[in-house]
Amino acid sequence: MKTLIPQSDILPDIYLQEVKRYAASGMTPDRIASLLEIDGLARSLFLERVSNPADVYYQFFHDGQTERNFIIMEQLRTKAETGDVEAVKTFAEAQQDMNSLDLRHKLFGV
Repeated sequence: MKTLIPQSDILPDIYLQEVKRYAASGMTPDRIASLLEIDGLARSLFLERVSNPADVYYQFFHDGQTERNFIIMEQLRTKAETGDVEAVKTFAEAQQDMNSLDLRHKLFGV
């Protein structure tokens, strides 16, 4: 009889904060796996878990991306408030993009 190894033994949750930090820096899941030196079965499991909305790795990765987007939007807003015309335009476009993504996620779960 084949025994299954728990996922937590293959890919422990000790990486979660690093995943969030790297995602906040704009890293892709594949790049994060490389930086954390996750390879073999653990790498495959990591890439699977980071793409599964029900998984804690997915949540931490997307929390990091959300944090990055917030910081960028705050910087654009600050520049726009000083009258930077390009920042005003970019801020408005980014707001539209985020609203579209939020609506798509709400309607289709994508």
